[in-house]
Amino acid sequence: MKSFKQLLLILIGAIISIPFDNSSDAGKWGTSDDASAESSTKARRRCAPAKVPKIDKPTAAKHTSSKKKTLPTYATPENVLLKKGKGSPGRGGGAKGFYWSVTAWGAPAGKVFINWIDEPPIGPHASLQIFLNKKSQGKHIGRIVYEQACKLSSYQDVYAHIAKSNQASIKSARAAGFIPLKLEGIRQALLKWTRHK
Repeated sequence: MKSFKQLLLILIGAIISIPFDNSSDAGKWGTSDDASAESSTKARRRCAPAKVPKIDKPTAAKHTSSKKKTLPTYATPENVLLKKGKGSPGRGGGAKGFYWSVTAWGAPAGKVFINWIDEPPIGPHASLQIFLNKKSQGKHIGRIVYEQACKLSSYQDVYAHIAKSNQASIKSARAAGFIPLKLEGIRQALLKWTRHK
């Protein structure tokens, strides 16, 4: 019979020969390294700074005029300018002719010229003609141009030959000091301006 001491040694040897597998516990509980890494990750997540919302930079507002500049309904002599030019044959050119370009409120408005002509029933005389742009009509520019052109010329008397159907031009000429003349043998309205001393 084996002694108690021998049995104890056999039992201890058997226990030592059994391999120890801690994979099941590791899968269940995790290793100390894994636990440490997980704890560090959670700490970083808690300490991560909050995302700052993106704010668009303010852009400079474009300067736009709220309202377009409106011009007065009617012109005054201060708004109308006559600039002397050379003219052309039949349009203020020549030794006895005058030619001016017209601007109103600083913008081109038309032209006016005086020709020296010889036609019955008057004979030799200064004849004024005025042409305004369509947008410059009906603003009292014509009456101002009539008067200024006559005064800027060197003539004592200036005549205007206007179609009888052109009542707007006849009205402008009369407002500038032209007086209608009643003469036989003419198809157009004839008006005369005289320089006052």
